[in-house]
Amino acid sequence: MTDAGRPPCANPACARQVTPRATGRPGRYCSASCRQAAYRDRGRQAERAARDAQRLADARADMPRLWPQLETASLETAETAAAVLSCAAAGDEADLEWKLRELRAHAGRLERLALACRRAADTAAELDGAG
Repeated sequence: MTDAGRPPCANPACARQVTPRATGRPGRYCSASCRQAAYRDRGRQAERAARDAQRLADARADMPRLWPQLETASLETAETAAAVLSCAAAGDEADLEWKLRELRAHAGRLERLALACRRAADTAAELDGAG
């Protein structure tokens, strides 16, 4: 209750007081527009919670799916790097050019997978902390 003995509006965004009614159940909101605004706000909060729950589920599902791909890409990149060194030591220019292009492609794939894993882990940590 406030200093005038009137309850505050139930809408968290409103600072006004509820005008008491002569009969019936006491009102919770200061006006119909305030009641509607509170209803819409509750709907937005529910939508946000549902979106966050879906993002968390997606992030948790992405990590185990991406990890084996990341391991494979790491091994492929290491093997290709070894082949580049071998070609460079042998002096084989044509194979060296080919293996360097292949190494760039593997490194790019490895980078994309590592970033995707990091994003999934960060999203899961962020949403776990918010929940």
